[in-house]
Amino acid sequence: MDKNENKTFDDRVEFGDEQFAGVRFRNVSVPQGANIISAKLRFRAEDDDDKSLTVRIYGENSDNATVFTGSYGTIKDRTKTSAYVDWAPSDWNRDSTYESPDISNIVQQIVNRSGWFANSSMVLLIDPMSSNEGRRFYSHDDNPGKAAQLEITYDGAATDESLLVGLRFQGVGIPQGATVTSAVLEFEAADTASGAVSISIKGEDVDDAAPFQSTANNISSRAVTDGQSLGG
Repeated sequence: MDKNENKTFDDRVEFGDEQFAGVRFRNVSVPQGANIISAKLRFRAEDDDDKSLTVRIYGENSDNATVFTGSYGTIKDRTKTSAYVDWAPSDWNRDSTYESPDISNIVQQIVNRSGWFANSSMVLLIDPMSSNEGRRFYSHDDNPGKAAQLEITYDGAATDESLLVGLRFQGVGIPQGATVTSAVLEFEAADTASGAVSISIKGEDVDDAAPFQSTANNISSRAVTDGQSLGG
């Protein structure tokens, strides 16, 4: 079966019907090596479609997926993950929402890459396995509120025993040279956890700390002060 690039209309994108489609998600805030519990794609149908269809979902095997361009092959020629999931979508009704099967194996392979970092971009690729009528969904360019969504549930950075976290505070009103008599960090727990943990708190040894950037080693490459080790 000859497979073409995805059809892009004024207000929709299509997968199936011999059309190879891709969806790109920016700022995917999953840490490198996190344990992916579940992941799924969610689409809003642009039209009624009731023909039988089978597609295969891959990911782009990339640390930080680049934007799609208008040139032929910008979608179908991307390097695919070895992980994939087959999907036979049910009948679609216009403006109803439909979810893919669990694609956690695909997302896991991507975030396990050594060059992946939180807030990278991720591309999911949809390859038609049959030549029947496709499924049409709203594009982000036309209607962001109805565009495809990626929902990921994950559990920390389970494959990495140590995790470096940075916190940046703006407008710290302490004069230069002031004697600091006490300073504490306060956190509100987002979840329940137990067991011993050892941490080391350090500051960035700089006059005016720059904002964090979504680039590799942006935290770990900063110059630091002597640390304060804590156990608990």
